[in-house]
Amino acid sequence: MTFNSRSPYRKLFLAGIINGIGDRFNQVAVLAMILTITGSGVAVGGALAIRIVPYLFFSPVGGWLATVVSLRKIMVGTDLVRVFFALSLLLVENRQDLWIVYAILFVLAASEAVYQPVRRTYLSRHIKREDMFTVNKLEQVLLGFVLILGSAGGGVVSYLFSPQLVFIVNAFTFLVAALILLQVYEEKSKFTSSKQAVYTVIQKGFGITLRSPLLRRIFFIDVFISMADGIFNVLISVYAYQRFQTGDVGIGIFYGALGVGLVASMWVSVTRFKYLMPVAVGAILTEGVFQVFLSQANGFYYAILLFMLISLSGGVGKGAMDTMVMKRLSNEEESAVYSLFDMVSNVVMGLSMFGTGLLLTYYSPTTLGLLAGILFIGVATIGGYAVYREQELQKGSLNEMNDLR
Repeated sequence: MTFNSRSPYRKLFLAGIINGIGDRFNQVAVLAMILTITGSGVAVGGALAIRIVPYLFFSPVGGWLATVVSLRKIMVGTDLVRVFFALSLLLVENRQDLWIVYAILFVLAASEAVYQPVRRTYLSRHIKREDMFTVNKLEQVLLGFVLILGSAGGGVVSYLFSPQLVFIVNAFTFLVAALILLQVYEEKSKFTSSKQAVYTVIQKGFGITLRSPLLRRIFFIDVFISMADGIFNVLISVYAYQRFQTGDVGIGIFYGALGVGLVASMWVSVTRFKYLMPVAVGAILTEGVFQVFLSQANGFYYAILLFMLISLSGGVGKGAMDTMVMKRLSNEEESAVYSLFDMVSNVVMGLSMFGTGLLLTYYSPTTLGLLAGILFIGVATIGGYAVYREQELQKGSLNEMNDLR
């Protein structure tokens, strides 16, 4: 029932692929345009950084809106807003118009920051519990398609035609996605008072997370994975340009390899396992090992293979962790916790990317790639020990109960 014609996820998946590919096209075209009109790496860095800032403020807004407005209306509304602002990039002609680019990037990122926690809340409310792991694996497949067709294809389209054409295509994808989302089924929900302050959403999310040992553990893992992912995201371009000297083509191939790995994670079956935390920890550990191998890799095709294996492991781990979170939360808790997780992970990743850019002036990509792998291995080791301790405590409790009998 997960992906048949009656499933609400079918339309959500299709809309996600369409607006995701359009958004990736837009990112590639915007960066190319900034480099063309300014020739400044600092200007490109500013464009990347400004996409992170809205998550700090607008993820809580998305969580709050999910309690007072129809989820379908929010998702449709954010896509329609992005249609207008994606087209506004056509106004940019020279260096003096750079402020327009930054303002539009801020609004587009703010819309995405609202959209994502609302989308995850919709999934939790409308997907059956037995289908959650399959859906979360499909979410990794969705990201894989977006990486393959969006990141890898966006540069080609921008190069062969023009960034302006890409902006029009991007606006069209948001419009098509909005029309698809209009047809998504939504159960009637009881909304809370809109007088509740937005900041209380994050307070509530922290409270729920801190009271749950499982959510605390996943939150801890998510923070450190976001830190390591920030390093990795910066190094993708560095590996392509400096180590393998393959330029934009190499970047496209590496992103395509990541997409292939995420799509392949769909066929890794872990549903036979009763507990998903050991699966998640094992996948994170494996991803860390592959990151270490990649930091030392000298062969281009070997690196492509490692990129596939890294995203394959990451897709399995992320799918397992998202499923655990979904199963743990009630309808009243979902939006607050998803807003918290999205806000913190994106801000941490943004800070990590900024810090990595600074550290590259002092340390080699090999050293920083090794650090990213060690972060994965370290958090997996701590998580694995926590799982082991929990199992030992459970065994001890059972033995005590048997002794009392």
